[in-house]
Amino acid sequence: MGARPPALRPTDRYWPGKDRKYFDLTADQIPLTESLQDCMERAAPVWNNKIRKELCNGRNVMVVAH
Repeated sequence: MGARPPALRPTDRYWPGKDRKYFDLTADQIPLTESLQDCMERAAPVWNNKIRKELCNGRNVMVVAH
């Protein structure tokens, strides 16, 4: 679960630096690889600080991911 795929390089077709959403990041800030564990650690604060509170307050929460 903790293994990361090989990091992408700027010459790779799907290098994230080609995506407009990263235009204001420096090269060292652009995400190049991510494991499932990395994703879980990145998402945990959102769950703990937002989603769980909304659910505990009886509100509906829709989570959309790809």
